[in-house]
Amino acid sequence: MIEQVRQLLCKDPLRNVNQYRFLENYPLNDAVIIGNSVMIKAKSDRDWVMFSSNDEMELVQLLTFLNEDDKNFAFIEEWMIPVITAGKDVKWELTTDQYYLPDDREMPQISSPVESLNEDDAPFIVDNSNYGQYLSTEYVAERITKAPGSCVRIDYKLAAWIHTHDDMAIGSLHVMPEHRRKGYGLDLTVDMINRIRALEIIPFTYIEPENEQSINLVTKLGFKKQKRVSWFEIGE
Repeated sequence: MIEQVRQLLCKDPLRNVNQYRFLENYPLNDAVIIGNSVMIKAKSDRDWVMFSSNDEMELVQLLTFLNEDDKNFAFIEEWMIPVITAGKDVKWELTTDQYYLPDDREMPQISSPVESLNEDDAPFIVDNSNYGQYLSTEYVAERITKAPGSCVRIDYKLAAWIHTHDDMAIGSLHVMPEHRRKGYGLDLTVDMINRIRALEIIPFTYIEPENEQSINLVTKLGFKKQKRVSWFEIGE
């Protein structure tokens, strides 16, 4: 089944980069294919349900294969949300725009003292992240050990950091307030782009629509907005 899912996702590799990279990091638990649409179930920090579809009727058919334990949804495109959540209570939702970096964009030189994150940095990252409510120490530690993560340390303390999500998206960029306006955010993003490209992966990221500072940073580097995606949990 995993090869069938990969073949379907590869028909539109840029659009499906989330699901494809997720399945390179975590095992497939279950999948259902109907026509050119697929529902994927896999676990990172939570048991997630994902979809790749261009057809509402096929999506509706896939939803009949959900069970009562399927509560958490990832990388859900805008048009899919009312179909999936119809008659359901949404307990929480995180909505972002997805950006990707074309292959022909060259990166500037890095001037900051960038180094790698290590597993012991995870508790500090969670405690100081703007997205701490969506993260766990175990999840961040896993991401740091499984994939690239970069930081700047001042006097041996984390001043800024960045790492990947479970689908290899570049994310969780954070600069401590006392160290802002020093170029750390730009340099860390460039470093992560270089590391991701070295793995022959398309660099991509998620940014909340109201986060103008981060949008300005990635568009300055040449990222293109691709689509809007959400993560959410449903109740009964």
